[in-house]
Amino acid sequence: MIACYTTCHARLVLYEYLRKLDRRVLNFDTDSVIFTERPGEWSPVIGDYLGDMTDEVEHLYREAPRTTPSRYAPDPRTFARQFAKSRINSSNERDVSFERLKTMVTEEATPLVVRYDKRISRVVPRPEKKTFRIVYTKRRRVENYDTLPYGYKHQRMR
Repeated sequence: MIACYTTCHARLVLYEYLRKLDRRVLNFDTDSVIFTERPGEWSPVIGDYLGDMTDEVEHLYREAPRTTPSRYAPDPRTFARQFAKSRINSSNERDVSFERLKTMVTEEATPLVVRYDKRISRVVPRPEKKTFRIVYTKRRRVENYDTLPYGYKHQRMR
């Protein structure tokens, strides 16, 4: 019962942040919010205690193309680290690059298929392929590559 209450309360706090950030939200998950920030705009208070927001990035990015919530590349220097789950290696690193990902996000680019060996029981190598493409499971796409959360009812601000 306590776990249900805690989870419900955390979700309400997340929704309050989303309400205040409004259209500046680029992406969010159960425990994180990625948003744009300009001088003079409201920003969540950063803290060190339970329930406080923390800055996990610890620096600013000018661009950070994202194909899915867990696949993003803040800048070319941190690309390999951010894509660690995608098994970037010498055979596919030239195909999966910051610029390629940026093109996939900003243009109607074809999905990128990356092949890598996955060891099963550490004995038998089997080729497996991973397709990188734009995926929206929590938001709907509108014009100019903008997205809105499912259920968003307000008129677009012009």
